[in-house]
Amino acid sequence: MTVWPDRYQNTLPTRAYLSSVLSQTVPARRAALADSVRHFHDALASGDRGWADMALLGAIADSLQLLEDLAYVGEAFTAVRFPGLPFYVAAITYGGNVPTTFYTRKRTNEDLRVLAGFAVREPDGTTHGVLEMFHATNLSESTKVAWAEAEETTVTVVRATIDGLADTWKRFGKYAHGFKHGGLVPNRDDFQLVDDNGKVLDPVIAVWMRKKSDPHAHGHTKGDIDVADIVRELEISAAMAIDVLDVIVSIRLGLADYAASHEPGSPDELMRMSVPVRFKLGQLGLSDEATRELEAIGLTFSDVQVWPPRSAVRTDSEHREPQTS
Repeated sequence: MTVWPDRYQNTLPTRAYLSSVLSQTVPARRAALADSVRHFHDALASGDRGWADMALLGAIADSLQLLEDLAYVGEAFTAVRFPGLPFYVAAITYGGNVPTTFYTRKRTNEDLRVLAGFAVREPDGTTHGVLEMFHATNLSESTKVAWAEAEETTVTVVRATIDGLADTWKRFGKYAHGFKHGGLVPNRDDFQLVDDNGKVLDPVIAVWMRKKSDPHAHGHTKGDIDVADIVRELEISAAMAIDVLDVIVSIRLGLADYAASHEPGSPDELMRMSVPVRFKLGQLGLSDEATRELEAIGLTFSDVQVWPPRSAVRTDSEHREPQTS
């Protein structure tokens, strides 16, 4: 039995938080990243390496901020950080290890169903699909099969996307923290990096590490990397994080909207609700039969760009993605 959430302790603040993610946080992050990228290209064109180093760190930090936002939302709704409290409390509470925990967590397909909002996990660890919880009696068995196919494909896409973002977080996290905690980029006029043979190296970028007893730098010394390609790749990663945030938030926000504006009915009373849902279908998409079934209940499909593989090379192709129901 689904328990109706308390309006003032749970539903309204949860709705406010989820709404702010899509209507305030994401647009603000996009604007900040666009500004950082413009600043980076201006710095790169100037030939001033010190300015370009700091501008590159800024672009890295603003890109990874969206990955951090995704981690806080994802952990809040899939890991019980504060037992007994509403999920949004964890999302707005700082924890130094939250992003790394999110991107290194091993997940089953059921975990990803919960993450995407297709299922809810009870305190005892059992999970229930959203359709199952609300007894979607008006849906035919063939429609439920089509829904399950879309869920399965979305889980595959979300898993691959988070794996890619985990790689981005691992590669660039130290640089982002170096920028956020004081802009700790070494001045190239005062800093020299040598290998074990005494050869002077020219790092693409380096940052001073925090919490070290002696000066300690972290950097990348392979000089064949184009920093403009790095920034393009980070823009892609940021956009991927926004895409997953949209999946995670949409159905939860729809349910919170409904719960906030309706009184709980009697146990025997049927409720009718319409909520948004996001499926991500990848390059293979759905079978024609599943597509027709989902279109019949109100889902619309549009062609969108498939994210490139984990490199700075842009490769464009198309797939069909259902957007709303």
